[in-house]
Amino acid sequence: MKVITFSRTFPKTHPRAGEPTYFMERIWKMLTTGNLRDTEYSVWANVPRKMKDGHWQLPHLWRDQMADDNFLPKFHTIRAGNRWKVGELFSPRVWSGKPYASKQIAFAPPIKIEKIWDISIKIVNGEDVTVKLNNRSILLQDLMPIALNDGLELNDFVAWFNLHPKKKEQVFTGQIICWNPNINY
Repeated sequence: MKVITFSRTFPKTHPRAGEPTYFMERIWKMLTTGNLRDTEYSVWANVPRKMKDGHWQLPHLWRDQMADDNFLPKFHTIRAGNRWKVGELFSPRVWSGKPYASKQIAFAPPIKIEKIWDISIKIVNGEDVTVKLNNRSILLQDLMPIALNDGLELNDFVAWFNLHPKKKEQVFTGQIICWNPNINY
């Protein structure tokens, strides 16, 4: 089984560097609206240890966030390269401390990949954004649902891929790895 590690904070090059992403909580929001009844899974104290009436009992803060309609769930992630396939399972993880220098912690049961799209994001001069989805050009306004389904507002999404803000042109190529079968692009 492959591993996907999610960042708990925005990267150094992002305008919101160091602020929490809440990706783990956003994934939990999506998962708890699905069926986790057959699974009891916990890796640390603030992840629910018990189920009541077949449903996860979430810590108070998480319940409040997940009840908030403005708190976006995370239905997919975008990764460089082309190594993922529909039907594979992945273990969602976060770093216990400093990224790449600390132990990874699995925070949910293995998740099945339901859909995959190829994506290319080109950023010129830090602001002119061109996106191709499965080699089909899409308009910037059509990027909004992709950003929201990734758990980010559009400006945060674009800034995430602007890894080298002083570089004139950047191109990211990878895959959208989706665990929600109801999403279509």
